[in-house]
Amino acid sequence: MGQIEALTATKREFLKKGGIYSNPKYWAAFVLYGV
Repeated sequence: MGQIEALTATKREFLKKGGIYSNPKYWAAFVLYGV
């Protein structure tokens, strides 16, 4: 799994689990640069 796929999978996991971190305002700004 590459870096971009790993970041996407992590974001999807946050959405599935619910809780405070399921809100995209906590993680939507994370972007990979230089990949």
